[in-house]
Amino acid sequence: MKTSRTDSLQKLRPEIKTAKNSAASSAQETFQNKTLRPIIKFQHPLLLALVKKHLKKRNQNLQALSSEKLAALLESSFDKDVQLRQLIKGMVLGLFTQEEFLTYSQNDSDTHKRILQICKERVLTNLEEFLS
Repeated sequence: MKTSRTDSLQKLRPEIKTAKNSAASSAQETFQNKTLRPIIKFQHPLLLALVKKHLKKRNQNLQALSSEKLAALLESSFDKDVQLRQLIKGMVLGLFTQEEFLTYSQNDSDTHKRILQICKERVLTNLEEFLS
């Protein structure tokens, strides 16, 4: 039996038990909890490696920075570094099903903000990964 791309992608994603979806949730919140968060959780090790490599490529000596300066550098990179932002968005969008891509296309600007905010939070809560 042949497995579809959609089935394969959805089987990869971890379940997030804390994500709450209710009738009162907006379509964007539901999309965030059912699609974005599981993809980003699945991509977590790659996200950390990508950000670390990108900062090193920009000649940043991460070990020489204090935790506070590193956090400020990461915040600045997420807010201003267009190349990093594009890489992160592509890392998430590449794991969308066709149906999810259609949903994303209806409100891509808000979805980009949500992707980057979730990823920034994940990176900032794992500063020790960048100091080692």
